[in-house]
Amino acid sequence: MYTNKILTIFILFLSFYANCQTEEIIFPIKHSSTLTSLKYSHNKKLIATASNDCTIKLWLTTQNVLIKTLSSHTQAVNCIDFSANDSLIASGSNDSTLIIWNILANNIKFKIPINDKITTLSFNKNNNLIVGTENGKILLVNITTGKIENVYTIINYKATKLSFIKDYQKFIVTTSKHKNDNETKNTGSIYLFDLNNFQKPIAISNYNEDINDICFSNDSEKFVTSANNGMVRVWNSKEFIEEISFKNNNLTPGFIFMSPNKKMIAVASQKTNKINIWRITGEKLFDFTIKNGKIIYGEFNKESTELNICNNFGSYVIYDLDARTGDNLGDFLQNQSNLTSFAFSKSSNYLAIGFGNGAIRGFNLTTSTPLKYTTTQSTKILSMAFSNDDKRLLVSNDQIILSYDYSDKIDVGSSFLTFIETNTSNIKNIVTNNSEYSTSLSSTLNYSISGLNSGILKFYQNENAKEISQFKLHDYDILDINISTDNKSLITCSTDATAKTWKIEGAKLLLLKNYQFNNEVLNAYYIPINQTVIANVKGEGIHLLNKNWKYLIHEKNDATDIDVNENDSIIYASYNLNKTKCIAYSLNNGNKLWEYNNIGSKIIKISYSHKYNLLFCSLEDGSIILIDSKTGKRIATLIIFENLNWLIYTPENLFDATEAVVKKTNVINNFNILPSENISKYYKKGILANLLSK
Repeated sequence: MYTNKILTIFILFLSFYANCQTEEIIFPIKHSSTLTSLKYSHNKKLIATASNDCTIKLWLTTQNVLIKTLSSHTQAVNCIDFSANDSLIASGSNDSTLIIWNILANNIKFKIPINDKITTLSFNKNNNLIVGTENGKILLVNITTGKIENVYTIINYKATKLSFIKDYQKFIVTTSKHKNDNETKNTGSIYLFDLNNFQKPIAISNYNEDINDICFSNDSEKFVTSANNGMVRVWNSKEFIEEISFKNNNLTPGFIFMSPNKKMIAVASQKTNKINIWRITGEKLFDFTIKNGKIIYGEFNKESTELNICNNFGSYVIYDLDARTGDNLGDFLQNQSNLTSFAFSKSSNYLAIGFGNGAIRGFNLTTSTPLKYTTTQSTKILSMAFSNDDKRLLVSNDQIILSYDYSDKIDVGSSFLTFIETNTSNIKNIVTNNSEYSTSLSSTLNYSISGLNSGILKFYQNENAKEISQFKLHDYDILDINISTDNKSLITCSTDATAKTWKIEGAKLLLLKNYQFNNEVLNAYYIPINQTVIANVKGEGIHLLNKNWKYLIHEKNDATDIDVNENDSIIYASYNLNKTKCIAYSLNNGNKLWEYNNIGSKIIKISYSHKYNLLFCSLEDGSIILIDSKTGKRIATLIIFENLNWLIYTPENLFDATEAVVKKTNVINNFNILPSENISKYYKKGILANLLSK
């Protein structure tokens, strides 16, 4: 009896432990860059989306709820597919790796180097996995062992799509001419492969056209191919004979799908938001346009009266073919644009992030309050800076691009410098530049400073944005300007391969020293007390110079940004190529102190806060990582959403957020959403203030 009780308790413990192991809190963080692919699981319970943000996300179909994010790729994910029993997902990426994910066990089963960008892949019902690459490799992968069992190369061609036929022993690969091959006269073709005779595919098309997509009817009796020249061809799957063809004169096909009754074909544009609907007999019924973006997924409903469509901006819509109207089913994209600029106030009280579409979001760190800033322009934010007293946010927008209908002519319009009140978000002043734009911004006690692509630097009064003075400092673009902590000195750097230090006298400058390098200087920092210059030079590394010593910090790729902790003599640098990382170096000898790798998205800018002893890393996906400046450990991630919502969470998934974000946060166990009370053990109100006060 006693033994049975012990056994029962042990079993309950194991069950509880297993549940704890699979429990996961999921924050409502959507994709941060455009989508490349969407796939339903075979049981239609899950949707998988792949993105240029290097991730795959899983969603519950019925509720459009995010339940998992798969992160391991380092470049855009091009293609995904579910295994026959929906327990595995295969993903192929521009990073030349194939990953097979065990989504039930929540781990990576295999990560297989392919040494070529993966463009397409597909499972069959027998769990064979076929992979196609940019250089025409067709690979058979054993998903039990992770070994590549067979390889065939279609020389000089790119594999664009592949799909299994109904018996699942045969599959079709479509190809297009390789972009780098200028001598190949014949363009893409269609190949029939047999798993039992892998090395002898059969070319079943002699047309001189680059094939970009293929789809099968539900019974696999017909398949349809599309080409870059607009041609769509309908084929008989038994004899592999073309039955009919028709040409789309108003678009370049990019995605095609067939109605369940085999009577209609939808042809979506490769470049625009247009769709053509054809009878399978070759008569065009009509065309229409979706709201924006290009289609990455589409299917007809069972009655062939509606279209389910998802575009690359993550908008999933049902279109009624009779009414030509759409109802939104969900959105998979967080931001309509990437983060392009970051500003951190000198008091460390405020931060702001700017995006490629002109949007700006701010945050008050002392009150955990989001701020919404607006500008009159929707062009890319190039640079931002707070005034010394935190009362103004200075914003530089890129030049307006003017294009003309029925013409390739493009004109460049004005750029703008906008002065925004920090607390009210009201636009105070706007400065218009007709033939130049501000590449870098900073501020002194009384003035705002703008470095321009013309090599000119301008001083403006903070109160009224009046230009006080301007100086021609460089022959070419000023890339960065940085004011010393005592507000008495300035360093500028340029594409002219120089960095120059200046003494600031009101709104005037006196040259202190000119530093000549062999290539453009991307960023620079100046410490006047010992006349130390830190210059990040393209192709060379980070130069550390003063009158007593000279060092060179050189990694395999260029640093994207640098900042300095003068009190502790530490340099911080961010790197993006192949692996995104942040590294701290000793200012005294250039030795590496720590390295933080687990970042994912590209780092746009880094800013050190003496007040908090933290390094703020702003990422392309719009998030901000807070790193302990002395240890290199991540302490939290801050995300500022649209509509004044925000989220802060720690590596242990303790979090605080606005009410709207909390309501969309879920605790998941084996793809099931647990009751909302399970969130309470993770939710820690005021956690940001606690982290900043340590």
